[in-house]
Amino acid sequence: MRWCGWLVLTCCLVAASGCPAGSSKMAISGTVELNGKPLPEGNITFEPKDKDLRAEGADIRDGKYALTIMPGNYAVKIRATKKVPLEPGEPSVSGEKDKLVSIIPTQYNDKTTLNAAVSAAAPTHDFKLTSP
Repeated sequence: MRWCGWLVLTCCLVAASGCPAGSSKMAISGTVELNGKPLPEGNITFEPKDKDLRAEGADIRDGKYALTIMPGNYAVKIRATKKVPLEPGEPSVSGEKDKLVSIIPTQYNDKTTLNAAVSAAAPTHDFKLTSP
């Protein structure tokens, strides 16, 4: 029966080792501007550079976002779209006359150059984007 105690202790230690001591999610917030104006709506995703963390995201409304996230280093991706009329001769899906297009350049999403170091000392992350 003594081995049961060691087995329980070993399992607890293994389980605890997956979570760094003292780490817990924290609230962060910020603003997103596009060409000097608040981004009306979109979404923001923080993708961890440390594979032990998970990606977190939030909606952007009137240029503001807020979420809870584990401290760490992240690549940041921002996306937003708008409806535009279809070009003459462009195929439509189920008779629609408009399509969604990205208003955010790929350097801020699929090929992001944005980064954030999330910590208690840095709970605010603002992003000023430019687009031609």
